[in-house]
Amino acid sequence: MLSSEATRGEITWSLAEYITGVQVWQAFKLPGSPPPAYGVFANQPSPYGASVASSWSTWLWLNVGLAALVLFLHDLFSGPGCIQRPLCFLPRASLLYRASRARARFVTPAFQLDGRDSNVKLSIHTDLDNNWAYFNFALINDKTGQAFDFGREVSYYRDSDGSEGKR
Repeated sequence: MLSSEATRGEITWSLAEYITGVQVWQAFKLPGSPPPAYGVFANQPSPYGASVASSWSTWLWLNVGLAALVLFLHDLFSGPGCIQRPLCFLPRASLLYRASRARARFVTPAFQLDGRDSNVKLSIHTDLDNNWAYFNFALINDKTGQAFDFGREVSYYRDSDGSEGKR
C-alpha cells in the first residue's frame, strides 16, 4: 500500500506490505500467540482470491439451470394458441353491410382457451391511412353465455411532421 501523510511543512510517503499477526510475532520473537484478527484492513488480500473461478462457474451453472427452468415452465403453462391464422374482415365486401347499412360484423369459429388462467392476446393489423377505426369485441362462453365485451381503437395519420398512431 502506498500512503501519504502531510503536515504544513512536510509530506511523508510510505510503502507498506500487509503481514499477518503470526508473521509479526515470529519477526519479533514474541512469547505466546498473536491475538485473533478481526475486521478487514485496507490492503489485506482477499481470502477468496483463489475461488473466483469457482464462483463464476457456479454463476454460469445457476444461469443455465434458470434458463432451463424458464423454458420448462413456459412449455408447461403456455397453452396452444386458440386461433393462429390471420382472420380478414372487409366491411365493404359484406352484402349485409351494403344492403341494410347495419353494422358489419365478423364471427370467428368457436375456439377453446385451454391451460391455466392467463391473459388473452388479441392483435389488430389494418391498412389505415389518415383514418381511424373502432373495433368492438366479445369473448362469449358457449356453455354459460357469459360475455366479456371490450373495444379497441386504431388510428394512423400522416402529415408534414411525420406520422402518429399505429396501423
